[in-house]
Amino acid sequence: MSSRCATGSCRKHPSIGRGTSSCRRRARKLGHLFRPEWERMEDRTLLATMIWNASTGGDWDTASNWVNSSDASDHHVPTSTDDAQINVDGITVTHASTAGDSVHSLTIASGSTLSLSNGSLAVSAGLTLSEATIDLGNAAGSTAGSLQFNGTQTLAGTGTVVFGKASSNYLDETGYNSTLTIAAGIAIRGSSGTIGNWYSNDAIVNQGSITADDSGGLTAPFSYDSGFSGGYASSTAATVDTSGVTSPAPQAVYQTYRTGAFTYTLTGLTSSASYNLLLHFADPSSTAAGQRQFDVSVNGTKVLTNFDIYAAAGGQSIAVVKSIPVTADGQGQITVAFDYGAAGAPLVNGIEVDSGTTLVQAINCGEPAGGTITVNPGTFTNQGTLAVQNGEALNISGLTGNLGAVPIGGAGASLSVSGSGFVVDKSLTAAAGQSLALAGSWSDAAGVALTATDATLSLAGTWNNIAGSTISATGSTLDLGDSSGNAWTNAGTITASNSTVNLGGSFSLAALGTFNRSGGVVNLTGTLNDSGVTLALDPTTGSWNLQGGTITGGTVTESGGAKLVFTTNGGTLDGVTFASNLD
Repeated sequence: MSSRCATGSCRKHPSIGRGTSSCRRRARKLGHLFRPEWERMEDRTLLATMIWNASTGGDWDTASNWVNSSDASDHHVPTSTDDAQINVDGITVTHASTAGDSVHSLTIASGSTLSLSNGSLAVSAGLTLSEATIDLGNAAGSTAGSLQFNGTQTLAGTGTVVFGKASSNYLDETGYNSTLTIAAGIAIRGSSGTIGNWYSNDAIVNQGSITADDSGGLTAPFSYDSGFSGGYASSTAATVDTSGVTSPAPQAVYQTYRTGAFTYTLTGLTSSASYNLLLHFADPSSTAAGQRQFDVSVNGTKVLTNFDIYAAAGGQSIAVVKSIPVTADGQGQITVAFDYGAAGAPLVNGIEVDSGTTLVQAINCGEPAGGTITVNPGTFTNQGTLAVQNGEALNISGLTGNLGAVPIGGAGASLSVSGSGFVVDKSLTAAAGQSLALAGSWSDAAGVALTATDATLSLAGTWNNIAGSTISATGSTLDLGDSSGNAWTNAGTITASNSTVNLGGSFSLAALGTFNRSGGVVNLTGTLNDSGVTLALDPTTGSWNLQGGTITGGTVTESGGAKLVFTTNGGTLDGVTFASNLD
């Protein structure tokens, strides 16, 4: 600390110096106010390292589970000024509170899992996994988790982040004008959620892998809900007590259920063979016996009458299993019907079929297949791998640079990509029941093939299929251009066989380029700028349907039975000359 006269240096008495005892004495003598001056110190934050203090797993928000590495008497939940370490191998730490927590940095040891089943966890100086896992939300989809990266940093190390079934799971960059890098050793996969940002100038760089594979809800050996008719699916976030059940199903099975009046038809069994049917129950809402009583029939024979889950289990959210010997019918099927009884609605959590000690099939009732993982930061750069499998959807926006290879697997799977100036540098294929959509401003690279077979291929935005590249559709729907009138060009080859081709956006015949069509339908839904050019419809081109589209200028000729067909969706002919009769 230094001192000075209140006037800084005494202008009235400049001989008085600064910060000396002489200055202070003479200032007082002269009646000048004297005040001390404090030197400004550099801002510093003293970080503590909080280490997991339990040899087993436990609750993140329990203070006794943590200990300060420098002070064994200090037990507190890590804060934004703490580095947190889960350094015990093979445990599960659960963040179940709906509140948010923050740490400076976080490391997780080998084989351990951080289950963000609720609430949020924010990291400001990096997160490192060592063959570890982070679960966002639960498998039942009844809870959701949020992992936030506040500022430019890296999700580093080796490990996995798994998105559960809730669509409100998030992995976000939350700092302003910041970049999150997903390191090469990190695999992000699962069912539903968003990899995104809080600010439009945030960026995410993927050097690892992002796979929408619907693995976030699978609880082996149980499969997703199938074979049902009627009823509806629901779930609970409550922890179910399974202590009274021998060989219970996974927790997620008891947290999902189908309720109402419904039937399950179990197929693929041996005709007239004997099986053991296990029905898994846990009542999520009854508060007393008698509130839910229903009947269960197997192949038309009633096996449970006014069954009361609460009474049989001994309370709410307590598991109970009913074992029923059954025989498959002549078609190798077992039909299980759940009907209303004396009170409440029927409900079942899981169905299991055993042959002796061998599990034949198991269904997680009320747990639907499918989900969507969305990647939508302000800017997304892919330097790693992307994939979509098992009927999932992967939606990517903000892409710049190369897309890379993106395999699409399983019926119902879909890939949607949009961005600015991105390049499709690897061939993409949509097979039966799948869909592939590209939008924004983009082009493909030489030799790239965009292929759809019994699928949907939608090419929107402003794009260019360059020379040497191909777009092909077989038995598919091919959308060229969008409804916003964006211009597109084809310098390569477009081939459509027995497909529905929708010509949208804005294009000319020169921009359409080489277009080979056999069978199927061609619909003009956008704007064909035909000025000074002839659209010659003949047996090679086939007929075109005017489906709300526009032809501007030029000439249309028809021959060999090929025509421009006017439809009930209308359309516009602006300055067009017809060299044949209008029908």
